[in-house]
Amino acid sequence: MTTVTDWSALWHLPPSVDAAPASRRLVRPHLRRWKLDAELVSAVCLLVGELVAHAVHHVGHPIRLQLVYADGGITVILHHTGPPAATPLTPDAGAGSYRLQLVSALADSFAVSSSSLGTFAVAHLHKQ
Repeated sequence: MTTVTDWSALWHLPPSVDAAPASRRLVRPHLRRWKLDAELVSAVCLLVGELVAHAVHHVGHPIRLQLVYADGGITVILHHTGPPAATPLTPDAGAGSYRLQLVSALADSFAVSSSSLGTFAVAHLHKQ
């Protein structure tokens, strides 16, 4: 399922091995529609793919992926309702979290929180 407005897009992804490449294919047209430069489009696609791959590998529950476009930047929100990942979903989780280290390096800011509603990973990328 996809929900799109002029400033946001939302997808529900299955926890399958195809989810990461599919997520990159899904987000690219929206980033182009928002007329973002090629460097930012590539960074967001890479970041989205790594976040989704991490969630699929470590959690295995359906994923909600949302992009929000504002002030020339993108906010990526990944949410799942499964238990917190066995490998901590934090930017400084250490060995075994290379995907999250890459996300942290690509994003201007990156945070993860867990509650009774599930786990949320939020990354912000802005035009340079």
